[in-house]
Amino acid sequence: MNETQISNSSFQVPANDAIFLEGNDAKAIHILARGEVDIYMSPFEGLSNLTEEQVIQKSYRLFRINQNIFIGAHDLFLFKNHSFSYCAAADSTVFSYHINDLAGAEALFLQKKDYSAYIMNSIISMAECCYDALQKLEKTVHSL
Repeated sequence: MNETQISNSSFQVPANDAIFLEGNDAKAIHILARGEVDIYMSPFEGLSNLTEEQVIQKSYRLFRINQNIFIGAHDLFLFKNHSFSYCAAADSTVFSYHINDLAGAEALFLQKKDYSAYIMNSIISMAECCYDALQKLEKTVHSL
């Protein structure tokens, strides 16, 4: 049986620095171990001509998430690229499991059996936050 090796790392992100930008490759499962993160969505089709700072400045802040959540997991499984930009709202620590494909994710879930449930909860939480942001936007549009 082939055993898939999973590498991991952690990194510190100072407040106001981007963690991931919309459109970047999603090749890891990330846990926000400490801090808070603002989630942004840009109005642009392509972001390649913009700097990191411009992407955040020209994007819409949708919501904030707190520590102990998997971030960007839905992108890894559905889109292969980050669908949002993630910017540290406070000094943050992110722990990453680097995987290249679904076999890598499966190997991680075999090693860390509780992660699959936590990832599903994180995806559901992100979907609920997106829905709430959409509801707020809809109210704003109707009031105009």
